Amino acid sequence: MKRGSAYHIRQYLQLRKDDRTGVVIEQIDRCADLCAELLSADCLAVFYQREASDGLVPVAVCCREENGPTEFGLLEYHWQNSANDRIDELATTPSMVEKINGACSDEACSDEARSDESKFAAANKYDHVYRFLDDSVEGIRMVVIAFWSGYPASIAEKTPNSLARVVNVMAGVISVAEMLRDSERYFLRLPELAALFDIPLAATKFRDIQAHIADQVVNVLPVEGACLLERKRSTGRFFFGATAGRNGEPKPPPGILTLFDIATVSEVSDLLGSDRVVDLSRPLRCRDRSVVAVSVSPAERQQIILVIWAEGAESLADLDRELLTIFGCFARAVIANAILIRDIRKANRLLRRSSARLANFETMAALADMTTGVADELNNAIGGVIGRIQLLREKLSDKDHQRDLALIEELITPTTDTVKRIQQFVSATQSKDFEATDLVRVVGEVVADTDCQWSEMADTRGVEVVISGCCGEAVVSGFEPDLRLLLDKLLDNAVEHSPENGTVEVALVSNEKGYQLSVSDQGSGVPSIDRDRIFYPFFTTKQQRGAGMSLAIVHGVVVRHGGVVMVSDNEAHGAIFTIAFPHQVNVEDMSEITGMIRIPAKLRVLVVDDDEQIRKVLSDMIQMDGHETTMCCDAYAALEEVANGEYDLLITDLGMPGMSGLDLAGVVHERLPDLPVAMITGWGTQLNEKEVKTKGIKRILAKPFHLKDIKALVADLVR
Repeated sequence: MKRGSAYHIRQYLQLRKDDRTGVVIEQIDRCADLCAELLSADCLAVFYQREASDGLVPVAVCCREENGPTEFGLLEYHWQNSANDRIDELATTPSMVEKINGACSDEACSDEARSDESKFAAANKYDHVYRFLDDSVEGIRMVVIAFWSGYPASIAEKTPNSLARVVNVMAGVISVAEMLRDSERYFLRLPELAALFDIPLAATKFRDIQAHIADQVVNVLPVEGACLLERKRSTGRFFFGATAGRNGEPKPPPGILTLFDIATVSEVSDLLGSDRVVDLSRPLRCRDRSVVAVSVSPAERQQIILVIWAEGAESLADLDRELLTIFGCFARAVIANAILIRDIRKANRLLRRSSARLANFETMAALADMTTGVADELNNAIGGVIGRIQLLREKLSDKDHQRDLALIEELITPTTDTVKRIQQFVSATQSKDFEATDLVRVVGEVVADTDCQWSEMADTRGVEVVISGCCGEAVVSGFEPDLRLLLDKLLDNAVEHSPENGTVEVALVSNEKGYQLSVSDQGSGVPSIDRDRIFYPFFTTKQQRGAGMSLAIVHGVVVRHGGVVMVSDNEAHGAIFTIAFPHQVNVEDMSEITGMIRIPAKLRVLVVDDDEQIRKVLSDMIQMDGHETTMCCDAYAALEEVANGEYDLLITDLGMPGMSGLDLAGVVHERLPDLPVAMITGWGTQLNEKEVKTKGIKRILAKPFHLKDIKALVADLVR
């Protein structure tokens, strides 16, 4: 069995105890023998009294007979039970030799009428007694009782003085013995205090540590009970953290919590600001109970007070208070370490959670970068193919050929939807300008929309979409189109996984941290193994429908809005997707891209794109309406053309090597502010609208574009 520090300290003190006690007893016995010789007594007993309320305690007995007196308990009992009366009598009556039985001889007195002292004398055949009182040593009263079998020899006049000196020495020895005894008790109780450090803090709950501290102080100090008062930081009021009692359920002093909550009493103010023991008996108006307290607060951020109480107004000695001071220091250190361990555990939990989120965020960011390139390449390829098909359909008059081209275009067109979903995912992870957005209005409008895909599916399967709860106001900083997209994707997912005639519930609640938007269904739920992966792009559990982008888009939108998305089980069977949004932060109002200019009907158009097929298709589409085009493969060539010639319109791609289309537009707008600029890109949803406006960009056309889109663009600018 492992033994702690308390065991070793206790063993050390026990080894030193016997020698000191033996020396004290030996000195007292020598003094008693000297008193007996001074009085030539047949028997002499020495008693002492430490407190006025205590009885007399025998400390030495010496006798001429080898076996000593019999029935000594009678004498001890007599002086213990009538100590104060006998001492008062000795203090007012000069010490003298008197016949022990006085007028009450053995024949004249019954046993009931004779005192215990007389019975003791009769049992040992003593006839006379001499009693002596000495109280010259502070705190110690000495009583010497001498007995003789016959009438004693005359006592010299100086004998009482000599006796007083010897008794005074004996009192001094007893005083030293008392101090030694108190010291021994003090040091023997110290190991019990040190036992606090044997608590396995890492494996013990904080409340259990507090309870152990309360139990320990009750075991170490002569108190009735103890309690720990802890201040709640949110309200500033104290509450009982742990209590312990010696006998049964502890009853803390009435009004103790009120006293600390008010904290205007000087004693309480001193206690909260120091580590010394403070007496609370007076402010609590306790007349029959001692109440003291010491602060065990490890820091200002957490105030904890240890309060102990004991029966009797003066029941706690000075050494007890000193022990309580040491105990308070020990408890303070233990609580500080416990709080440190608790904070470390909390920090580790947050670190693990943050690491998981960071890893998830980095995964999403990597996937976004990857899909950016994929989408760009697909847009260029699909745009070139669709553009050529549409140009051929315009040039060919044969209906069979046109029909075949239409079938080819019909096969390619759905691919653009996949590209758009990829764009939505990446766009959700990019920065946009936020504005104050009313979530209550957004939720109401999205749920009421009957033209969306999930609404049609809900009607077909009999699924009811309801708003089960909505707070009165929920304004967040956000990009409203993305927030609508987010809710639309969640409803689409919930309706699809709901059973026929099921219910999908939408709720929006407010709390002190922000707002929580939840969408719950009654489907089969999300397996725990898939809960982290369902937000990855292209991950799907669907067998037929879907490309696995919806929840990835949701995740991207939520992260960009500073929120958190979670999935949990629905008690009614199914899944609940919960999104936590922070409160609104100040944002600036955004202006829409505006600006129509009047230009000639026949245009000189500068077309800039790093993809050759896109340049040619776009140029051919523009030339069909009689406009003149100049093609450039990058922004630098375009800047030379603008510097050397006059153009009515600049159409540029966004993503190009060297200088982007956005930077090109900015330089051109700075040089020629009246030249309209149109941008063709597969990433229009991720552009910052303020930046677009300052670059002079009048129109943004998304890839893959159609012939009708180009015609509408040019016609719009012509008007």
